[in-house]
Amino acid sequence: MINNEPVLIYLGPTIRGVVKHGASFCSGFPRQLEEFSAENKVIKNLIVPVSKIQETTKAISTEGTVENIAFRKLKNA
Repeated sequence: MINNEPVLIYLGPTIRGVVKHGASFCSGFPRQLEEFSAENKVIKNLIVPVSKIQETTKAISTEGTVENIAFRKLKNA
């Protein structure tokens, strides 16, 4: 952790020019991710604290969950 901010990880699909699957963040997000997320708010469901990786990965694999729907939408972005 830097400045007591939690480390966040992106668990969605790689989006060329925006973010790669597994990217981690500890003090804000890159400009291109900020711009993309302004128009694709579902991406925020896939940026989670490291402590929630297992829970979120399971939710992504579970049909109909918010995380599953977000992943599928972003996969087609």
